Amino acid sequence: MRNLKIPHSKEYSFAGFLCKATEFLKWSFQGLPDDNFSKDNGVFVTKGRRYPLMIDPQQQGNTWIKNMERENNKDKLIVLDQ
Repeated sequence: MRNLKIPHSKEYSFAGFLCKATEFLKWSFQGLPDDNFSKDNGVFVTKGRRYPLMIDPQQQGNTWIKNMERENNKDKLIVLDQ
């Protein structure tokens, strides 16, 4: 953006552009870690058109999605483990 001289704010973030701060706070209460990498991945999961493929060795994302979908009354969420 700098090379092309496209106007932008100094504090630009991918996740901050696509989601509100209140959504990040809600995600945090649902179990998503509060770091920029997790927020970016949360945007991909919630705003993407396809289902997410997650490599989640610590089960943080898995727990977050289950908690998020429980609030949406989707009790029949299917999680595939290998």
